Parts: sequence; structure tokens; C-alpha cells
Amino acid sequence: MSGRKSKSKGYRTEKNFAELIQGQRVIMSGALKNWGYELSGDVEDKHGDKWEIKS
Repeated sequence: MSGRKSKSKGYRTEKNFAELIQGQRVIMSGALKNWGYELSGDVEDKHGDKWEIKS
């Protein structure tokens, strides 16, 4: 799978999961981890729990 398709698949999976649990995506969570920021998880639910999504 090419880079663009893989990135698109990951975005769709995170978006769909966030809608399923009535949560929201953590914007730029993957990119900011590389800069040393402590952002855990790709999706945060309404209770504050964070989820790491793999597709």
C-alpha cells in the first residue's frame, strides 16, 4: 500500500472509531510525538480515555 493510501486508511479508521464511541480525534497526535510532546492516543472519548488506533 502506498504512503498516501495508508495515511488515508488510518485517518478513516480513526474518524470512524471516534464517531462510534462519540469521541474525537487527537489532531496531529502522531506528528507531535516525533517532536517530544506527550500526546498518547489517536482518539479521546467523552470520559477522557485515550485510544491508540491501528489499522
